[in-house]
Amino acid sequence: RMDELGWETAHIVGNSLGGWVGFELERRGRARTVTAIAPAGGWSQHSLTKYETVLKFILGGPALIAARVLGPRILRLPGVR
Repeated sequence: RMDELGWETAHIVGNSLGGWVGFELERRGRARTVTAIAPAGGWSQHSLTKYETVLKFILGGPALIAARVLGPRILRLPGVR
């Protein structure tokens, strides 16, 4: 699409998969700048950082469930809101 518009490069902003696409455009020399918000990828297939991040999400699951169950009840208490 950039070629159709006559744009050789562009400033790219992307979230998640869009962030990864921005990095790919930069790698190909098609991005002037890239702003990536929570981009997909970004680590090698087997990296310690990847597994640490996945573990944090898994361990945070029970807290998320508790917040969804208890949050509305807590917010109904007088003086909390």
